[in-house]
Amino acid sequence: MIETLNYLLRKARFQAQRKSLSDEMRLRWVNTMCYITQTCNSVLKDADYDELKREVERTKEEVTQLSEKELGKPEAVTGRDQSKASVSN
Repeated sequence: MIETLNYLLRKARFQAQRKSLSDEMRLRWVNTMCYITQTCNSVLKDADYDELKREVERTKEEVTQLSEKELGKPEAVTGRDQSKASVSN
């Protein structure tokens, strides 16, 4: 999807720079460039959020496994547990 948006952005930029187009048409192409850029940023932001969410889940699993090894029993890790652990250490 990002590749397609980049392709469309290049095409829109080319059109916006054409001297043969009227100012009104060039402005429309500039607005199109802005829209494509916003869409691209939104897609990237969503992808970053999803990756961060997966990383937090992996970290929680690792902490749980380490805790089980250390204490010899399963222990659920929650946000509240993590904040208490950081205060006591």
